[in-house]
Amino acid sequence: MRRIMAQEEMEATDPVYAQDEEVLKPWIDAHQLKKIEGTWYKDGRRVVTGKVEHKRTFIKVHHDAPTYGHPGITKTHQLVS
Repeated sequence: MRRIMAQEEMEATDPVYAQDEEVLKPWIDAHQLKKIEGTWYKDGRRVVTGKVEHKRTFIKVHHDAPTYGHPGITKTHQLVS
């Protein structure tokens, strides 16, 4: 039987949310990154490292979902037309 996982648990195991410390090292001071509870942020926004497909997935999940208020260009146009 599978159990429901908290978002924090999913983030710990999902490569989309992984933050590569070696990739971030040269960026930390130059871009004033801040580490809060083990996660790196830039101006209050989570820093995403990893492959392009991981970045696209992250954006899709946290930007395109209707719960975030952005149904996409086509649907927005349909709604306002």
